[in-house]
Amino acid sequence: MADLPQQSGSPATTVSAPEPDSAWQAPKWLLFGVRALVLAAIAFHVTAGRLEAINWDEFALYRRVQDAVTTGVFSGGGRPGLAILMLIPFVSDCSDALTTSNAARLVWHVFGVGYPVGLYFVLRDFFRVRARNRDDTAGSLDALLGVGLLVLVPLWLRWSLHVRTDQPALFFVLWAVLAMFRSERRAAWAVVAGGLAASGYLSSQKAVYIGEIAIVLVVVRTWMGSGFSVRRDLIRVAGFLVGAGVCYAVFRVSVGHFFTAPPVRGGGGGAMDSWTHYRDMLNYRLYPYLLPLLIPHAVLLLALVVATVSAIRGRLESYRELIASWLCLLLGALTAAFHTSGFAYFWMTIGVFPAVALAIALGPIRELLARLAWRERWLAALHGGAWLILLAQCQPTAVEVLQDTQFTQRNAFEFIEKNFDSDEIGFQVEGALFCRQPKAEFRAYFTIQITKLFQGEKNVARARAFAQQFRDKPVAFVIRSARLLQFPPLVHEFWNEHYVRASWLVMVPGFQSPGDNTSRSVDVIIAGRYHWRGDSEGSAVWVDDKPLLSGEIVELDSGQHRLKSSAPGALIRMLRDDHGYRGGLFYSSGSWRELIPRPFGKVRRR
Repeated sequence: MADLPQQSGSPATTVSAPEPDSAWQAPKWLLFGVRALVLAAIAFHVTAGRLEAINWDEFALYRRVQDAVTTGVFSGGGRPGLAILMLIPFVSDCSDALTTSNAARLVWHVFGVGYPVGLYFVLRDFFRVRARNRDDTAGSLDALLGVGLLVLVPLWLRWSLHVRTDQPALFFVLWAVLAMFRSERRAAWAVVAGGLAASGYLSSQKAVYIGEIAIVLVVVRTWMGSGFSVRRDLIRVAGFLVGAGVCYAVFRVSVGHFFTAPPVRGGGGGAMDSWTHYRDMLNYRLYPYLLPLLIPHAVLLLALVVATVSAIRGRLESYRELIASWLCLLLGALTAAFHTSGFAYFWMTIGVFPAVALAIALGPIRELLARLAWRERWLAALHGGAWLILLAQCQPTAVEVLQDTQFTQRNAFEFIEKNFDSDEIGFQVEGALFCRQPKAEFRAYFTIQITKLFQGEKNVARARAFAQQFRDKPVAFVIRSARLLQFPPLVHEFWNEHYVRASWLVMVPGFQSPGDNTSRSVDVIIAGRYHWRGDSEGSAVWVDDKPLLSGEIVELDSGQHRLKSSAPGALIRMLRDDHGYRGGLFYSSGSWRELIPRPFGKVRRR
């Protein structure tokens, strides 16, 4: 498209540009410190991504991708599904879950780091209109502080490392805002903006939330800058729609090329059921936890209130920034009330609202402080103090995230590869075996799936049918996870009667014996060699009335056998190498603090 006309058939609304923000010479120490912090943040994100344990949602996402590749049925899991297409090269024909996950994370850093970078450029470009497109050091520092208000909250440090659909949605929409800014001068940028915005929505419907901010920023920036022009702005909107339409068409064609089934539309009934379930169960659980982490936000909000009162009294000229700031805060409050969100990763989305609002408010706050003789000192204190508080509060989480919590997962997978053939079936509740078992033997189970499966009048029959799958397949190993506690007691009874720990995280077929010399019947679900692992040296067990000392091996057919021992121990399926790490959670403890399992009843701890 050609350059946009600056005038339409009817004259554009004439709005005088605001006076440029009076120059503020930021201290050199502040400029140097903030720039160094940006580089350190990028290095931290890349480093921590290879250390933080793979999250359950990541495993479930990879399982969904693998199911799509294996079955040819496309499902976005309640989302439009662009992330499924982007992850196919990583998951298809994969052989190692952790290698695949870390490779995907490495690419996902483009989105995880790119969307705060996009936020910085959006804010800086917004502030340049205020400074009449001059090089605006104050505006750049305000934009950086806005990014800091988002990324230096502890929740962001952990959850932004994961491969989620949220980051590409945020990335595409924020860069779409920047493209719309550029479209004031050249219409082709509106087409680019439409394509980026559509890509954001096709990644996750959370793009709609950030779209609210996008509209406010584009409208207010146009109002502050060149003013409104009916013809020019209609061309921009048309270009945006063309770009969005082309992007959606390409997505549909791509899905048709890779899959035989049409894409599942995002926001379907299943997605809404899941969202409603977690909203009702967790309600506003995240927000009270957030409040103590938002001290700098609260201080800046108080300053915004004072600046607003001063503007109402006619003492400030930057009323348009104040309107934009309060609109962003209002939209954020409405979004938070609507979404509720009991999960920590929602901060990546909802945190953009106060970050943008308070960054924009820094201009009016600076204008207010300009009336004070000690303005330079207060501005430096405002910026420096905010950065120091943000850094101090995120330091414990940063240290925790840099611990190698992937170690326990790595150990569990290595233990499985050493001891089980590729055709032996295992069970991991969130779908972590997506590489080992391309064809899903079990779906990924989360709270809502477990609750729906085992509730109602047929809950006992369903629990028995679920347990029977472990016998019928049969299942050679089970990876322990805290979510197993959410299964009903009948399922746990089956696991307790047929599996024992071979390592801290992996259970294999076997039987615990209390050592009371009482003969009992045991059910062998996988025939093979078993050995007695007594708790004390020299202990013995009788299997079908045949004595077996500790370490000795017996061949057992599937079916019923008699077991008796004089000392505690376990009759366990023979492994090639039963040396495994003896401690640690499958997921990082920091991640589990976000989700407390809710079992159906009391379950015997093993």
